[in-house]
Amino acid sequence: MKILSDFQIIPVNKATAPYIYKEEFEYYEVEVRYMGSQQLE
Repeated sequence: MKILSDFQIIPVNKATAPYIYKEEFEYYEVEVRYMGSQQLE
């Protein structure tokens, strides 16, 4: 049995970067919302 879950990722606030990843790359605090699941055969 396989289950496909759907989540929505919502940026809430900019966060302080723990390190420099790439120029102009921004970190955010996010909210994760569970939207649902479906069973695949």
